[in-house]
Amino acid sequence: MACNVEQAVSTPDIDVPLNARFMLAFGLLSIALAFELFDFFIAGFLVSAVAPAWQLTFGQSGVVLLAAGLGAMFGALAGGLASDRIGRKPVLVIGAAVYPLAAAGISLIADGDWVAFALLRLIVGLGYGFAGVAQFALIVELAPRTRRTLLASASTIPIGVGFILAPAGMSLLYGPLGWRGLAAICLVPIVFSLLFFMFVPESPEWLAAKGRMEEARRAMRQLFGPSVDTASLPVAGSKAKGAGGPARGLLSYPREFTFCILAYGLTAAGTAGILLWGPLIVGQILGLPPAQTAGYFVLVSVSGLVGRFAFTALSQRWGRRPTGQLVGFAAAVTVALGAALPHADVWGMPLLLLSLIIGAFFFDGGLANLQPHAAEIFPVDLAGRGVAVSQAASSLGKILGPAVLALLAGTANVVMPAATQAAITPGFLTMAGFYAVAGLAFTFFGTETHVRVPRARSLKG
Repeated sequence: MACNVEQAVSTPDIDVPLNARFMLAFGLLSIALAFELFDFFIAGFLVSAVAPAWQLTFGQSGVVLLAAGLGAMFGALAGGLASDRIGRKPVLVIGAAVYPLAAAGISLIADGDWVAFALLRLIVGLGYGFAGVAQFALIVELAPRTRRTLLASASTIPIGVGFILAPAGMSLLYGPLGWRGLAAICLVPIVFSLLFFMFVPESPEWLAAKGRMEEARRAMRQLFGPSVDTASLPVAGSKAKGAGGPARGLLSYPREFTFCILAYGLTAAGTAGILLWGPLIVGQILGLPPAQTAGYFVLVSVSGLVGRFAFTALSQRWGRRPTGQLVGFAAAVTVALGAALPHADVWGMPLLLLSLIIGAFFFDGGLANLQPHAAEIFPVDLAGRGVAVSQAASSLGKILGPAVLALLAGTANVVMPAATQAAITPGFLTMAGFYAVAGLAFTFFGTETHVRVPRARSLKG
């Protein structure tokens, strides 16, 4: 059987035209990322509005902010196993329905009920993590190999739009809608669950790896049209199964496994710490109302979006590894500078805020290079679980980053400027350190997939 699969699908360098069918499926997978990130990160702005009114402590606020990261970790682990066993598409459809329902449910909680807020954020994370594993696996596996690095990186650009939507929504809509109206808007992305079901095919690579060759051919025809040459599909059905079950299969790739833990986990820790606590910290230090603070963070998000375009092009030109090194070290330097001199003014702007705007070009923009990478470095039949490891590490990071800042501020302290002031320098220097270690992970454990030959062979082969 392996021989037949190899003969049928082992021409990895074939250049399949990107027609309207492909662009619709790929576009839906990519555009949905913007709304997922809106639902995930809007909590930072909602907490900046309700924490003073509800008299929440840093510890209570931190629980709300890190709950989604905890949920995303378990959601990713479950989604990785399920997507490798039952397929990418059903996992994606289910997860894409769960997270917007939970995010919108926050609009219905009683004033002061931070426990219900945290529980719903936990469910947001479960759905987000469950769907995200399958989503990134599909993004990588649907793309023709000759354009895979470029397309996979470009698919993350809408995430930058999601980072803009959260502060822009807070800045423009907080006045007329209030925080409950903003939370209710989070229901909108549920439409993507239906669109995925209708227009996104199952991964031909996953189907081929399961020996379901006729279904793989049908998926390719759905994706590229009836005239596609199904005798030369860009799929990799000949990869060996991970021996001994999920855990031993992944651990047989120790370099890649270690890379995922360090690069994904610490990048997420720094970014979540900055983006979730940032609005509250900047608003407290500068004495700004929530809507005005959110307006400043639009600039942070725009910088990240510009960075995604830049690093999409750079990863295609330089490759994954050197691009990742640049991102990690440059983000560390810019964030550390703002942390060391938070009250200095440059061009009439506080250096802390300026460092976040410039730093976002790297720590947010650089995700265009990092986020799809886990689906590229493991064999197809382990790719879902490989992405799950990266997503689980990211989820742990999303807990670690906000938790570190909460601990440094004093979890029992009520959210006030004096306590916030004490947390800036040590907290943001810690975030800078996370980015530096992520850069070292690319240096010592990175795998250059952009120039490596076909995914049709095992990495160990």
